Parts: sequence; C-alpha cells; structure tokens
Amino acid sequence: MGAHPLPQADFLFSLDTPELVQVSPRECYLKGWFVPPESMKAASLTLTVDGKEEPINSGFLRPDVSRHLGSRAGSRSGFIALLRTPEPGQHVSLGVRIGDAHRELVSGISVEQRRALPGEMSCQGQISSYQDWIFQCEPMLFKDEKEITDSLAETSYRPKISLLVEFRECHPYLLSRFFQSLSTQRYTNWQLCIAGDLDPDSESFRYAQKFSEADSRVMILPAARKTDDASVWNAALEAADGEFAVALRFWDELHPSALLEIAASLHHKPADILYADEDEINLFGQRCRPKFKPDFDSERLLASNYIGGFVCIRRSLLLKSGGYHPLPAGAREWDLLLRCVEQTEAEKVTHIAKPLYHLRTQEALADSDLPVSSPRPDDLCQVIRDHVTRTGKQAVARIGFPTDTIRLHYQAPKDARISIFLRDEDGVFQVAALAGLVNQYRVEFYGILHHLVHRLPNPTDSLMRSPLMSFGEVSGDVLLFINRPIDLLNHFFLQELVEQALRKDCGLVAGLSVDLAGHFLHTGFMREEEGQYLDPFAGTDSRRKGLNRYVRIVRSVEAVSDKFFAVRREHVEAIGGFARLSSSRMPEFVRDLTAYAHRLRLQVLVTPYSIAAFDCSEIVRLSNRAIACLNPNLSAFSDPYSLLQS
Repeated sequence: MGAHPLPQADFLFSLDTPELVQVSPRECYLKGWFVPPESMKAASLTLTVDGKEEPINSGFLRPDVSRHLGSRAGSRSGFIALLRTPEPGQHVSLGVRIGDAHRELVSGISVEQRRALPGEMSCQGQISSYQDWIFQCEPMLFKDEKEITDSLAETSYRPKISLLVEFRECHPYLLSRFFQSLSTQRYTNWQLCIAGDLDPDSESFRYAQKFSEADSRVMILPAARKTDDASVWNAALEAADGEFAVALRFWDELHPSALLEIAASLHHKPADILYADEDEINLFGQRCRPKFKPDFDSERLLASNYIGGFVCIRRSLLLKSGGYHPLPAGAREWDLLLRCVEQTEAEKVTHIAKPLYHLRTQEALADSDLPVSSPRPDDLCQVIRDHVTRTGKQAVARIGFPTDTIRLHYQAPKDARISIFLRDEDGVFQVAALAGLVNQYRVEFYGILHHLVHRLPNPTDSLMRSPLMSFGEVSGDVLLFINRPIDLLNHFFLQELVEQALRKDCGLVAGLSVDLAGHFLHTGFMREEEGQYLDPFAGTDSRRKGLNRYVRIVRSVEAVSDKFFAVRREHVEAIGGFARLSSSRMPEFVRDLTAYAHRLRLQVLVTPYSIAAFDCSEIVRLSNRAIACLNPNLSAFSDPYSLLQS
C-alpha cells in the first residue's frame, strides 16, 4: 500500500546546506533543523534518493533555533544526513513521515558543484586547501576496488588485527558512524573488542549489541565494575586474540582502507609498530586539520607523542611491555608507546604516509555532550621521567617550549674539558662573544689556519698567540667548531651543545641557525627520495605560528651543516683526527663525522636550545621539494607550512 498524504500543517524547518555538500569524492551531507507541530510530535524526516530512503540522524543541540523560536522546543532540533554522493540525474528530496503518511518538503535537492577529480589537476604545489587535496590527491594514494581484490588474492600473510574500544554513552549518530567505518573496511580479518562499565538498558549499549549480533567479529566483554580506564583497556587487550592491536575511540572514524594499508605494509616489511597520518572530522563528515607526520624519530618522540592516536602494535609486544598503566588519557597512550619502543628496534617502526584515521573535532565532541580534555603538562612530564628511570639516562625531564612538549636536560660532568675551534680570522671577536658562556667548563679556544691549529687566548689569559699545534696536543672532551662569524647567541648555546655531545648515543650535534631578520638558515638536513640532503624549514620565519612543534624540539636528522657543531673527541680520533681537517674542507669533515655516526648507529642531532644568529646575505628560498622530506603529501600544497600550523 502506498504512503498517504499528510494533512497540511506548519512544519518548522530550515536547511543550513541548501545543496548536498561533498566531503569526499564518495560522500556528501545535508544538515538543518526541524520542529514538528505539537499535534504531530511523532513526525520524522525522510531523505530519499530516487525513492530509496537514506538515514537521517536527529536530536542534535541547536541553541540558536531555541533562541529564535523563544522556546525549548527547538533545543534538540538539529539533523544530519550523510550519504553516498548521488549520481548525476538522481532525484533527491526531503520529506516528513508519520506512520504510512508522507509529505514532501523539499524536492530536487542538488549536489554542490564538485571539485576537480584526480588527473584533472596537478598535485605538485598547486593545492590551496586540505579539502581540495582530499578530492584531487588523496584518491591516488589508495588502490581501486579491483586492485584491492587482486592484491588480497596475492597476499598469503593476512594478520588478524584486534581493535580495542573503551565504550561510553554517546549520541547514536556517532556510534553509527564508528561502526559504519568498520563495516566498510576493505580488509576483513579484524575483530572488535568492546570493554567498559556498560549499562545494558542504555540506547548506546543496545546499538552496539545489535551490531555485535550482526557481525561475529564484534565482541562485547562482560560488564565489570571499572576501577580505572587503564583496567578497561587492559581487559580488551587480554581478551583480544589478534596478532596486532589498535586502540580506537568509538567517536572517531577509520578510513575504508585503514586496515588494508596496515596489512599491505606488513606484507612488504615486517614491523612491530605501525602508525599513519591522521586528520580531524566534524559531525558532518568534513575533514580538516591534517596531521602529516614525519617518519619515526625516537628523539622527537621524547618531546611529544607526534605519532598520535592511530597506532598498530604487535599484541605480544603490548603484553610484554606491561599493558596500560593508570595514567590520564593522553599520557597513558604515550607511556605505553614509549615502553613498546624501548622493547623493539627503530627499523621495526613503520610510518604509513596516508591519512587513515579521522579524529572527531573537539567542537563536535562538545556538541555531542562528550567530555573534551587534554593531559596536563605535568602528567606528560611524568611520562618522560618514568622513561628516564627505566633507561638510565643521565637527564632531567622538564616542560619545554612550547609548553605541550618536554625537554630532556642532560647532565654533563662539571670537569668536562671543552675545545672551541674558530676560523683564524674570526678568533679574537668570537672569543669575546663566547666569554660569558664558558664559566662552568674548562674551555680552551683554538684558531684553524689552513691545515693547522693554534691556541687562542681566553679573555683572562696573558697568552697572545701559541705556536702551531697538532691534534694530539689539543685537549678537550668535546670539540665545538664554529665556522662562521656569529653575531648573537642564546644563553644556553654552549651548555646545550656540550650536554648533548656527551651523550653516549650522540655522534654529532648542531643547533639552529637564523639570520638577523629571524629566518631559519639551518634546522637539520633530511634525505629526499633521490638521496639529496635538504632542509625542510630553511627560509621559514622562526616566529611563524605553529612551527614550534616541528622545529623547537630536539630531533634526529640525517646530517647537519658546518656552520657550528659539537662532537666528542673520540669520534674525531676515529676518523683520523685532524689529518683531513682544514678551514676550506670543513664540509668534508662534517660529512665524514656524519658517515661515522650512521655506521655506529649514533644519533645526529639538532637541538633548538642552542641558537646562533648570523649577519648573512644568503637568501634561502622555501622549497616544496624540501618540505616533502618531512612528509611527501606536503609537496602538493602551495603553502605547505600553513598545514603544519593546523
């Protein structure tokens, strides 16, 4: 029997999006608000595409509507419909239904003008926004359906991936989006383990139970009295039986290829830990604030958990590392990740440079009455203090700059001897500039004259100039080379270089170089695909908002420049002492030290706590090719540095 027409009535509604708004090549949304008359409280909205109804989620907070109507009736009148983008010519309409009775409210809803699709526009330095990148570039990162089918058929190794979730009450819409992102996964060998203090009478529990009954891969653990969040996560971890495990938040979403990309990566290269790029997603499915991450750097991981929320870890490693500890959210995950990293090798940590996880925006969580919180800096600091205790590092963890990062302050012996080498023509002036920084160490200055060195006087010395010397006559536990005339130094310049250089795992360390206008001259070299060393931040304004998290932390790099650097004496001895050293061959000297450090698997570091400013006429231009060393996806953007600020 067909639907009956509804009687005429005043349905109050409005579309915030008169057209269907595309959020990706495959999905679009419609949103607005709807208030039925008092006599028709049971009325519900319908959205149809060529006669087929699509789900509409309602009950969202709309305080603006409530204020407009002067009534509480509109306080939860918001609705959202997310659907597959209709094909050209399909008819889309919005209506209202009570039982079998139906009335059309809006007919012929169109789709906003689509963005260019892959192949219609270059992805090299031409993209101005993340939304454009999603449409034009992201599809090229993932295989199409046929390629997926073929690749799965050829893959003999298909590890089971356990997805761990701590369940809480939330809006059914968020649950539906989460479960939908699981059901559309292109890799099927997964299980979902749901743990938590579940209320069987709640709407959220009934929704999860319905999904569990329809899919045998979903496991709801028996409700238990929760002592702390860590115990809930550990219950899910212990109940899982997959080879790998991923902890998820039930209000976030997975990219349809997320688990497939993990399996494909493991097929090509064994790993214990895998992580991927991610972004944020609002209630309407619009993605924003991408986090294009660098490859694995254990030093960077001690400053902040840049690896983020989507991390796949071998389950046996998680159990071996002791599982979750009772810490606040944010600190808890970082702590577990560090303990796992301590138990494996850097080569077994893989970065997948594709956005596979979509974190719900804080604005969306607030609109859905979900708690929004961030870990306190002191909690994060405690995570690193615990790491220092476990590893025996001679360091103190302190809140860094920016304040959501941590600085490890290494402790150098009070009797450390420091030899500072300067160009002969700069010697007198540079000694005077450095004099105020040398009080806590035994410091001697040397001038480099062609292939030889000679001692320069300290400001308090009566010695004017020493005879030429050999390397064997040079004292010093740490050798600091300054090969340009420095105009300004920060207070920690010498102390930081010495403390980092004396670390057992440090092969070579440099600081940040800036010009007098505040632009970075050198922040550390990374290796591009063709093997060339490039500096991703050279030429950027050091005051540019948002770059602190990338530049102003201690980082491991491929190489450093010869402007200034520090190294332990034993490493210089290992490459032949001063035999190949001269003022004109300093780049080769640095290259030899770098190669030696890599052979011995020592760190080549850049520290932001040692900064030198140079009066420099050289112009360093920004390069998309250079920023691609940080993450290849950044090369598509006309202003990639703006993405790092999000």
